[in-house]
Amino acid sequence: MDADQVYDSIHTAYLTADPPLEFACLMGDPGATWGIPVDGQWGFDHRYANMTAGDNIEDIGVGRLSGGTQATMATINAKIMQYERTPHMQTAAERQTRRGITSRFCTRGLRDLFPATG
Repeated sequence: MDADQVYDSIHTAYLTADPPLEFACLMGDPGATWGIPVDGQWGFDHRYANMTAGDNIEDIGVGRLSGGTQATMATINAKIMQYERTPHMQTAAERQTRRGITSRFCTRGLRDLFPATG
């Protein structure tokens, strides 16, 4: 998948998702053979967050889980899943408040990559 395809996928979700897309999580180092590339224009992930033409203001939050190999990504996945199952917080209210971004946006894609762990 090249940078334009990644942008088009995110942009389509931004335009059609209900509820509206607020975050995107990219997985893999840009240099890895299966990694998500950075935008060729700047060499950063900024373009993936810029959904509105004509300005340079990010419209969604974009994060990246970096890993150059499938083994590294499996380790990252295992750590996220472990945290989601047993977070290091004092109360149930803290867990509910803080867990949303990871569980809704990152782990969904990781489960597709690593179905046996998630």
